[in-house]
Amino acid sequence: MPDDSTPTLEGFQTFVRDIMQVPGGAVPPDGVLGMVFRLANDLVIRDLRLIDGSLYTDCVYNLAASYLLKFAQDTASSTPPGYWAKVREQLGMNSTTPGLIQSSATTVPPRAG
Repeated sequence: MPDDSTPTLEGFQTFVRDIMQVPGGAVPPDGVLGMVFRLANDLVIRDLRLIDGSLYTDCVYNLAASYLLKFAQDTASSTPPGYWAKVREQLGMNSTTPGLIQSSATTVPPRAG
């Protein structure tokens, strides 16, 4: 059994069901879950395991979940219908906020002494 510092596809599938609470009929095929899991696993900095193994695993699962939200497609058999499109709409993922940046600044702390 893997320790907390070893994220697994099975662990991510549990994350999708239990933490993200994706309905069973809307869970994408294993190929999609595997793709987003592998992508996240390759991109998260492995040195995080030195700080805390569970932190590393959480980072992998959360990044994979972010990719899943971006890449998952609704199918004709998805239940509820249009689940992923509705989630993206609720999160404002497909919208833009036009406008200009009013200000931007870098604050440099004063030197001691």
